[in-house]
Amino acid sequence: MNTHTSIFVAIAAMVAIAAGAGLWLIKSVRAAEVVTDRGEYGIGDPLEVKIQNESSKPVCFSSCSPFYLEKREGGVVWQKYSYDDCEENDIIELCLDAAGLKKFQLFLDDAKSGLHRLKIPVCIGCAAGEKFTANADIFSNTFKVE
Repeated sequence: MNTHTSIFVAIAAMVAIAAGAGLWLIKSVRAAEVVTDRGEYGIGDPLEVKIQNESSKPVCFSSCSPFYLEKREGGVVWQKYSYDDCEENDIIELCLDAAGLKKFQLFLDDAKSGLHRLKIPVCIGCAAGEKFTANADIFSNTFKVE
């Protein structure tokens, strides 16, 4: 193999890897949309969340830890708030079918001031009653807590 062929093969391999990674990212981001009702909250305020399934497969949620509140630290790192471990079996109690919608409310009683988001572990393509094992994470828009 000459030098030009080796360079071409290396570039083709990098393009194929990048394209595959891009398709994976698009698929994982498109599983569901998570939107909060506002962009700014006070500590203790209610936050309303809407989750819309945007995939053709069911998007299922944990019975133990359906979401995590995360705070942005140092401008780049998302730090999850500390939560108690679940003492029950973590099973799937709820799945959203294609185009399904879920709404819920939580209170920001223990939130600290700063930029936040919700991280929601999901099992895509699973079914209610199964043991929950996350195979993707979906994230809300960012919002500020004052």
